Amino acid sequence: MKKNVKTYLGIFLSVLLLGLPVQAEGEPEDLYARSAVLMDADTGRILFEKNGSEQMPMASTTKIMTLLVTLENADLEGTVQVSAYAASSMMNQKARDLGCYHSYFITPNGLDAEDEYGKHSITAKDLARIMRCCMQNEEFLSITRQPSWSFSSLDGSRSFTVNNKNAFLNMMEGALTGKTGFTNGAGYCYVGALEREGKRLIAVVLACGWPNNRTWKWSDTKKLMSYGIENFHKKTVGEEKLELEPVRILDGQTASVRASADVRTEQVLLKEGDTFQMDVLKPDALPAPVQKGELVGTVIYYLNGEIFDLFPIYIEDDSLMIDYEWCLEQIVCRWIPDGPGL
Repeated sequence: MKKNVKTYLGIFLSVLLLGLPVQAEGEPEDLYARSAVLMDADTGRILFEKNGSEQMPMASTTKIMTLLVTLENADLEGTVQVSAYAASSMMNQKARDLGCYHSYFITPNGLDAEDEYGKHSITAKDLARIMRCCMQNEEFLSITRQPSWSFSSLDGSRSFTVNNKNAFLNMMEGALTGKTGFTNGAGYCYVGALEREGKRLIAVVLACGWPNNRTWKWSDTKKLMSYGIENFHKKTVGEEKLELEPVRILDGQTASVRASADVRTEQVLLKEGDTFQMDVLKPDALPAPVQKGELVGTVIYYLNGEIFDLFPIYIEDDSLMIDYEWCLEQIVCRWIPDGPGL
């Protein structure tokens, strides 16, 4: 619709640019990982990235998705049969549901694999998004913090004990959860989360060395987490309520209509030099007719010039187009005192 071209262009750009990384000085340097991300888990905002959009194998970090899908779809005390179809599509569907469009799962354990559709792989950004969802599941957090697990085969003939290899849980105060991984194709990988001083951070490192470099993933993870803790602080941005000018209606039965946007304040992690800006994209006038609830614009929050969040602007009133019947009613009301109560 021509009357909303500017508005919809703004919304399109908002969606296109949402989630771009912060550009800042003093970021972590000399990381071993080929790909790395630091995310604010509360907002999903990327605080730092190194090749964060490059699709790479992720080894056993895959299993955070395996566990998440299991917790959401199965009773842990029960026995289930999984079809080949379910095994090949549920993890990918969940990834798409979370907005992870650069992930492809073939195996549930993360072993290197390839089929006609691509390689078992993910981006550091997508892996952080999956971990962000996992952090909202208390059962996930409880399971991944256990030092060890013992279990048996279905028939009870064999028993097993596995130990938690997530050494990061004891490396930094506030460590919440995480998963290690290694394959020949992926190298050493790690995704972990930490909560400290009111900050909830997610760090991802992919291809962080190969054999003889086992500790590099811990070094990189601590460097990323320390950068977030030391440099970012929570601040409130945005507006609790926004008063918008009415929108003029051209050739309408009313001269103008009200407009509103359900904006809100948000707490975000900012560091020194970060800037916040709000922009309102709303037409001054629209041609009739317009309907209550019609989308006519957007309010955009920017951090460091990049889009952080957006809120739609809606019309609150109807305004029909001027027509013959309406004109006749106005004449009757104005010039015939004893006319019908129109």
